[in-house]
Amino acid sequence: MSSTQVVTFRLGENYFGIEITKVKEILRLLPITKLPSSVPYICGVTNVRGKVVPVIDTLMKLNMGSIETTDETRLLLVEKAGNVVGLLVDEVSEVLNLSDDQIETAGSIDDEIAVTSGIMGIAKIDENLLTLLDTDKII
Repeated sequence: MSSTQVVTFRLGENYFGIEITKVKEILRLLPITKLPSSVPYICGVTNVRGKVVPVIDTLMKLNMGSIETTDETRLLLVEKAGNVVGLLVDEVSEVLNLSDDQIETAGSIDDEIAVTSGIMGIAKIDENLLTLLDTDKII
């Protein structure tokens, strides 16, 4: 039986996961420079070791509100097509190994969800649910 390693994090009251292979780095919140006339879910840009990285309010991108930054707020650096993007999350929890039988694919829940939302699936961990995100679709 195969397994998937995911970085888990909190957005509001809900928990999410991204495949660990998609996460380049996890950072404490860095200063963010706002950009004029950008889409609402783009917080701005930040400087990561001399590289300008766009920052996405992940909660807003998922149409679930907006992140209130705290000492626990983290920036997940993910890469798509050679570009690094920062995903703002409320708190990073842990890295989990999920077996295939713990994961319901998004298509088995609803085909439209699978195509449009960026949700790869839902993992069942004891009595809790963890939404697995496809970073290629949400950034």
